[in-house]
Amino acid sequence: MQPDTANAQPAPVAPHASIVDRVRENAVWTDAQSCGTVAVYQSYLQTYPRGVYVQAAQDAIEAI
Repeated sequence: MQPDTANAQPAPVAPHASIVDRVRENAVWTDAQSCGTVAVYQSYLQTYPRGVYVQAAQDAIEAI
């Protein structure tokens, strides 16, 4: 007997980890910009020491 595949649904595809990570980093960065405090920028830098916005966070800290 063969399995009934006529109504089978494909398994959901999980997003690639790096895409999810980038979305999270962007959200954290957006929050940091909204708050605009040294503490929040430092938190971003601790969480994402090699992040996309490292230089921008360092510049923001210096400007405060």
